[in-house]
Amino acid sequence: MEEYGQDIPSDKARIRIVQSALDGPAADWVVNLHDSNAPELSNFNRFMSSLRRRFEDPLADRKARERIKTMRQGKRPVAEYTQEFRAIASKLNWPEDILRSHFKDGLNYEGTHTNLRNGTSWQRKQRSTY
Repeated sequence: MEEYGQDIPSDKARIRIVQSALDGPAADWVVNLHDSNAPELSNFNRFMSSLRRRFEDPLADRKARERIKTMRQGKRPVAEYTQEFRAIASKLNWPEDILRSHFKDGLNYEGTHTNLRNGTSWQRKQRSTY
């Protein structure tokens, strides 16, 4: 939605798209909004703010920071470690040099140097290829 939302003509259409992807307690919450004719249903930004307040983990940023600091490759392949690192790094707004440092700290250097020299990269997609 963040990438293509501007192509959708109205707030109500955007809201319908988001609510069609919801299930469980979030879907029940939307039904209650409709039942009460809530103002959130006419403003996309208000709807998304309410959805996030209600269902987003308030500690998600803190958990991502802690996970990136303690993440280790261990015995798994470097590609698997890189994939997990990228997923968590995408949630943080940290400078590349800090992320690079944490990535390297978590590597199991037995057999990993060759992969790094051959172009395996931890960097986020929007800044480089993986």
